[in-house]
Amino acid sequence: MAMRRVLIIGSKKKSQVVKAAKELEAWLAERTENVQTIWLEEKPSELKKVDLAIVLGGDGTILNAARWLSAGEVPVLGVNMGKLGFLAEFSVNDLKEYWENISAQKCRVVERMTLEAEIAGQEFLQPAINDVIITAGEPFRMIELAMHLGESEVASLAGDGLIISTPTGSTAYNMSAGGPIVDPQVQAIMLTPICPHSLNHRPLVIDSRHEISITAKRVNEGTTIILDGQVSREFAVGQELKVRRGKHNLPIITSPARDHWGTLSKKLHWAKGPEYS
Repeated sequence: MAMRRVLIIGSKKKSQVVKAAKELEAWLAERTENVQTIWLEEKPSELKKVDLAIVLGGDGTILNAARWLSAGEVPVLGVNMGKLGFLAEFSVNDLKEYWENISAQKCRVVERMTLEAEIAGQEFLQPAINDVIITAGEPFRMIELAMHLGESEVASLAGDGLIISTPTGSTAYNMSAGGPIVDPQVQAIMLTPICPHSLNHRPLVIDSRHEISITAKRVNEGTTIILDGQVSREFAVGQELKVRRGKHNLPIITSPARDHWGTLSKKLHWAKGPEYS
């Protein structure tokens, strides 16, 4: 079945995105039954059924749109107009070149798992595509967190915080903090301490069936929970954060011209050997 209803998403604050959106909307209007553009700044409360969401921007834009689209499990195609482009695998020219295969659903789709974060006793229940982070904040003293997996106490962590990430988010803050790089199709959750005040704390990779509970034992006034770098909530002593696998996956359309490990090598110089003169 061809993708007849297409949604273009981008930020109207970026002139190059606005220009590309107008160009693509005109181009796709001749190839689909219905195409419309929605700006992230003007998201509607309800989204009509669409077959494909084309997101123009960097990975941050895709994360923003994906958190909004995740409940509908709408396939997302990212057009990179930012820097790294781990999720945004296509250029505008790539999209046009491969449109016939994209429209016929012949391009590979990777189902990216998501997370769901909840603060016990509060009306806070939010999805995350990359990660859920607890960061110390001002006045930047060391904090203490108690961590449980289900009913089992795993550790008492003293340090600057904790990163709970999906495989998709394993190449983001998790990687920078020394956590493992995980294949996007692995069904797992990474737990990576941020600057732990111990020689014994190491990152963990756990099965995605586990629910993680984090209790604030000693925190700062500015200690904060951050989801995908876009949604934040303060985290106070005695509060409990619960993180579990999300109910919905995020389908990402991959480019025939790229692969995950090649992107790591090209963008981050991963596994590069020494250069000999």
